[in-house]
Amino acid sequence: PPGSPPKTAPGNLKLALIRPPEWVEVWVRTYFHVSEDRSRFSFPEDKAINQLVLRNQMWDKDTDPLTRVEQEAMLQDIDEEIRLRYGRCPISFILSTWKGSKKKWLELFYDVTQNGEALEKHPTRQIQEAIQICRKIMISKGTYTVSEAFKEYGATLTWLRKFFVVDEHECIALDADAVRKWTPPEELKPPDVRSLYRLTMPSGFLRRNNHPSGHRKFKRGSGGVLM
Repeated sequence: PPGSPPKTAPGNLKLALIRPPEWVEVWVRTYFHVSEDRSRFSFPEDKAINQLVLRNQMWDKDTDPLTRVEQEAMLQDIDEEIRLRYGRCPISFILSTWKGSKKKWLELFYDVTQNGEALEKHPTRQIQEAIQICRKIMISKGTYTVSEAFKEYGATLTWLRKFFVVDEHECIALDADAVRKWTPPEELKPPDVRSLYRLTMPSGFLRRNNHPSGHRKFKRGSGGVLM
């Protein structure tokens, strides 16, 4: 009857509901194993870090390995240093500043370039590790913990809470909220370069300038006092 919704959908709408966009198939083929008839796909091979092999390669012999909480505190300081350096920091500076760690330990949490610089993990690597964590969650039936993901994939608690659900027992579960899936959290941006060129001095270090159009001048010996 007129005014009532149609019982059948148009042909183009049916086709859109049945066939997903092309980028979905490309994305699935990039990170999963797809069968020849394209009817099913499976998880890729596990790329977890073998802790038995790296146990003697991640820490100095004279230093006791840090706990997970201590490592996450160290990683927060390193993340802040990388952010202030606009996304990259020499690993020589990191290893000399934060004692005890080695290059193998940094490679678990960052991308290390051929020039010896530590960068944030590439999105492709983060996607691969998130897929492997999903695989571990499904295999363990909800008993996969934050400590296991930290040791195997270098996933910190802050990163896991962005894309997964972590309960009070630190067990990881898949996030079923559709809004959070499509609206990722905002990331911290490095400081603006234009806000750093102007030197600010405490009160009393500037000479009085009677000319309105004159430049600000510092007193004699002001730089020595600050240094």
